[in-house]
Amino acid sequence: MAIAASIQSLIVKGSLNPGDLLPSENALMTQFSASRDTVRKSLKELEVEGYIRSQPGKGYFVIQPNHDRFYFDFLENGDPTTSFKLKGTQFIKASPEICKIYGDHRLENIVEIVKVIYSKERPVACDIKYLPYIRGIPLVESEIGYAQFQEIAAAKTAPFAFNTKIEVSAELPSEEIQKTLKCRSDTPLLVIHRYFYDLKHEVIGYGKQYRLPDQLRFTGYSGYVGIQK
Repeated sequence: MAIAASIQSLIVKGSLNPGDLLPSENALMTQFSASRDTVRKSLKELEVEGYIRSQPGKGYFVIQPNHDRFYFDFLENGDPTTSFKLKGTQFIKASPEICKIYGDHRLENIVEIVKVIYSKERPVACDIKYLPYIRGIPLVESEIGYAQFQEIAAAKTAPFAFNTKIEVSAELPSEEIQKTLKCRSDTPLLVIHRYFYDLKHEVIGYGKQYRLPDQLRFTGYSGYVGIQK
C-alpha cells in the first residue's frame, strides 16, 4: 500500500506523466526495502486503478487518463444503511439459460441462493446466485448466508485466480420477484448480472440482482480511478 500510494502521488502531482517509464522492479525493491512479490502486488494495484500499464520486456508506463470512460463502485449488499436476509438456499434443476452461461449443457443441479436486501425494512432488491454443485460447499443457511459469494464461487480455485464482470439491463419482474419486492408487473427493474471467471475464462459463478426503480442511481468516475477513493 505504501509503494502504490507513493507512486500514485508522483503521478497525480505531475512528477510522473503519461508515457513515463516507472523505475524497474529491482529499483523499487531497493527504494522501499521490499520483496519482489510485494512490489509486483503494488504495481498490479496501480494497474487495476488505471494509473499504469505493463509492456512485456519494457516495464510499466504511466497511462493517459481517459475521461470518456467511467468507473463505478458496486456494493453487492447495498450501502451501509441497508441490510439483507437470506430467503432460501436450495438445489434446482439447471435451466437452459444457466447451462448456456456455464457453457455446459450437461449441468443438472444448481445451488440457488436467494437474498432480499432491505432499506428501512422495505425490500428494495432481490439477489439470486446460481452455483454448480461443488462438493464441500456449505448448505447450512446460516453459513452460506453470510459467506461472500466470491469465496464460495472460488472454492475450487486459488483465492485470487479469478476475476468478475457485471452487466446491467432492465427487465419486467416475474411473479416471484413481484411478490418478493412487492412491486407491480409493469415495474421496470434494474438487473445486474455478475459473472465469476477462472484463469481459463470459464464461468465458475453467476448471479443476478433485481433492484427497484428508485435504486437505479450509479455514481461513476473518469480519469485515474484511485483519486476518487
